[in-house]
Amino acid sequence: MNNAPSALFRASTLITVLLCTTAFVCSTAGAADVYVNQTGWWYGGGAFNESGTPIQHAINNATAGETIYVEGGSYNENIDVSTTSLTLQGEGADVVNVTAMDSNDHVFEVTADYTNISGFNVTGAAGSYRVGIYLGPRGDHCNISDNIVSNNDVGIHLYSSIDNTLQNNIANSNDYGIFIDSSSNNTLVNNNANSNSDGILVGSSSNNTLVNNTASNNHHGIVLISSSGNTLTNNSVSNNSLGIFLGSSSNNMLTNNTANSNNAGIALYYSSNNNTLAENTVNSNSGLYGAIQLCYSSDNNEITCNWVYNNSQKGFYLNGRSIGNNISYNNIIANGDYIYNSQSADVDATNNWWGTKNNDTINASIYDWHDDATKGNVTYLPKLDGPTPCAPIPDLPTIILLMLGLLMLVGCVRIGRQM
Repeated sequence: MNNAPSALFRASTLITVLLCTTAFVCSTAGAADVYVNQTGWWYGGGAFNESGTPIQHAINNATAGETIYVEGGSYNENIDVSTTSLTLQGEGADVVNVTAMDSNDHVFEVTADYTNISGFNVTGAAGSYRVGIYLGPRGDHCNISDNIVSNNDVGIHLYSSIDNTLQNNIANSNDYGIFIDSSSNNTLVNNNANSNSDGILVGSSSNNTLVNNTASNNHHGIVLISSSGNTLTNNSVSNNSLGIFLGSSSNNMLTNNTANSNNAGIALYYSSNNNTLAENTVNSNSGLYGAIQLCYSSDNNEITCNWVYNNSQKGFYLNGRSIGNNISYNNIIANGDYIYNSQSADVDATNNWWGTKNNDTINASIYDWHDDATKGNVTYLPKLDGPTPCAPIPDLPTIILLMLGLLMLVGCVRIGRQM
């Protein structure tokens, strides 16, 4: 029996260790390496130990600070990690497949701090609220990276867990892709959540940071429920029923996100107050209730410097007495109704660029008390005379179209002068 890792695997795992950014683990002196294949485990240079659940047995025999290298292959296990400061390094999510032996249990359950898990394809936790990679209480300061989690009820679940990093994971075809639950100060970077019911769900959680994540082809892309103080930056949500949804969530920061080709782009519901939406691009959303929605007493939100364009039904939709919102310095262009005020409260939408200087054209694109006397008024004057520079630059095809339109206009003027 060959109980030595391949040369390629040794090289790749050596590079991983050298590049490790978790100082607590990488600085541990004297830690041994443990190796696992489909039939057993061994310490480097030590005796081979045969096992039907080799990953779990390697963990049970490891001590704090050690790294467990798992070779390519298929493993049927439910793995518990209760020893602190272990690194579980798979040869790669494309070659290391870990399937739940018991579908009513988590595949990986972590209840130990400073655990690192990377390089695994994790599947088969199909029972209700069973999870591919679960970080529970005392599962803090962990790093979960470069994994594929699919066909679980929940892909990755953080419960009452703090200061973790989730990076470069793919969560697809789960009920919940990534679920941050009653957890704080976690960072999600470059994760991809596709074809789930909820792509990324943040519930009853605060001060988490989501950067450069992608959520597409889900029912809900990114969802915040009863959560505050979270930051969403440079995320992309597309082809979802709801792109980004905030329910009963306040004091969150949404900046430089792109919500396109959803039913609804960004929706704030149920007293989602004092949030900031700035420098987002919200385009090509097709839902009846609009690209950006403020509903049911969602008050005092700052909505500035956004590109809201080419949404087929509505640019902004307000309902349920959502008041005190600052909607200004946005580029609101080529939508169905630019603003649809479906409530009795007035709306201040001054200092926006509407794609035209013609007041009659703007009035015709706003639905308010002029169309239904039971609705509040939308005030749009004073308005900007051109696009606000604080908004993000839209994608290249849009820029090209705008430039072509300008060139055609200039050409027509010149021809007219020459005639």
